[in-house]
Amino acid sequence: MDTTITLTGAERQVRPSEIISTRTDPRGVITFANPAFLAVTGFAQDEVLDKPHNIIRHPDVPRAVYHALWQGIQGGETFFAVTKNRCKNGDHYWTLGYFNPCFPDGSTDIVGYRSTRKGFHSAALKQQFDDLFQEVRKAEQAVPRPEQVKAGLEALAKGLRKRGFGDYQQMSRQALAE
Repeated sequence: MDTTITLTGAERQVRPSEIISTRTDPRGVITFANPAFLAVTGFAQDEVLDKPHNIIRHPDVPRAVYHALWQGIQGGETFFAVTKNRCKNGDHYWTLGYFNPCFPDGSTDIVGYRSTRKGFHSAALKQQFDDLFQEVRKAEQAVPRPEQVKAGLEALAKGLRKRGFGDYQQMSRQALAE
């Protein structure tokens, strides 16, 4: 994650016509970014290709959320998630999307990952996610870095249960009803 970008606090709304798509190699390095991704993030293609996908990671999103996502897709599963990301200029944007492992025909070896995302606009739902993120980040920041993911996963599970959800994907599915 690039920590040199100053956050503005301003939200960039993703229009319904903007379907964001990216592909990465197995390490999370961007190999493809569609025009909607470039338009929303403000990056040029040469600024994102061959760069880690976390170039758009927003620091509000806890490490535990990304850990859960990566565990799912590295395990060969599709992961459904709400994400808050960062634009090149420090604005942020919210998306709802699928994250999938890519397999060559007939193989079980993952050759990369694909994500397809769209925006969502419910202020109440965004606030619910921001509140959850804040709780989990607080737990992560209360312990040394090597223990943060474990503490974050525990706080995430507790926060999800408190809200009536079994896992992060289940909470994310609320955005589909929008």
